Amino acid sequence: MQPTKNNANTLERAAAVLGTAMMLAWTFVIGGLGFLLLLGVYYAMGAYSQSLLTICCFGLALPILLTAVFGLLSLADAMMQRLAIEESASSPTWWERRKDFRVLYQAYYM
Repeated sequence: MQPTKNNANTLERAAAVLGTAMMLAWTFVIGGLGFLLLLGVYYAMGAYSQSLLTICCFGLALPILLTAVFGLLSLADAMMQRLAIEESASSPTWWERRKDFRVLYQAYYM
């Protein structure tokens, strides 16, 4: 048996890890942790605690931030794959097409 090759690049692996973290963040914020964060915001507003309010708001905004970063990483990975396909399927350049004529020219004048 041959081991399977892992063709995933760094962007794909980072997007997979970030996607998992994003899904866990959405699950926890929608669940009981989100309720505790909302209670923390309520308490921070009543107690005039800026630091607690900042921490709770960051916790509530974390799934949205992770979703945006995950989307950007996925978009970058898709663009890199598309660019790799376009580079491999491109036609020869003018310099490559004129190679035979360049050799004849160099042989004649040298």
